[in-house]
Amino acid sequence: GVRQAAAEALGKIGDPRAVKPFIQALKDGDWRVRWAAAEALGRIGDRQAVELLIPALKDEDWRVRQAAAEALGEIGDRRAVELLIQALKDEDWLVGQVAAEALEKVLAAAPFPVEPGSRREEINRLRSWAKQVEKMPRSDESRQVLAAIRARLERLQLAEQPAIDPLNPPPSWWKRMPVGIRMAVWAGVAGVLGYLLSLAADPDGALPHWLRIPFIFLLSGLGGWVGWRMEREKDAGG
Repeated sequence: GVRQAAAEALGKIGDPRAVKPFIQALKDGDWRVRWAAAEALGRIGDRQAVELLIPALKDEDWRVRQAAAEALGEIGDRRAVELLIQALKDEDWLVGQVAAEALEKVLAAAPFPVEPGSRREEINRLRSWAKQVEKMPRSDESRQVLAAIRARLERLQLAEQPAIDPLNPPPSWWKRMPVGIRMAVWAGVAGVLGYLLSLAADPDGALPHWLRIPFIFLLSGLGGWVGWRMEREKDAGG
């Protein structure tokens, strides 16, 4: 009737100052007035309407819930994300479908965080939302939202990886180890080689241990020294 027409007229004006009159309209006893108010707030698109629309997601009439979900998607404010996720399992399938579309719009509307700290916060937030969706019964709507969350998550995780300069690639795991540890590895390899050589030279074990062991230690020391020189030269050369 008249109240519905008034709500529709205010929505067509599109002035953010018209948001406050909808406070009462969203509580009206006629579902058509509440529906018109939610539709109008979506057209106005002002973020101050979010707090008014969030309770409308639980309205007793499915048409009002649908209009509220659609309006929140148009506004694109993240305060509504968790309730929109809950709306995916609405008893009316159309409300769930509209909620999924709204979530995609909200995710797309969010600016891409530039600062590393902001990116990590965003990654944690997206993971939390994904877990909430994964706990729900599988449906086309939940899969649609998960795909949107994962797509944004992949972009963020890719941005978190350090850029690789082809002219100056990052050091290998071996070069990241201290020189002393690398030298010990070289010495160990040379010692094992010395032991194997002593066995090959004396398969019957005729050579006394007091001669075999110094030979192994000698090769170990030599291997450590050679390894130290090689690693120093590699580090100096970059």
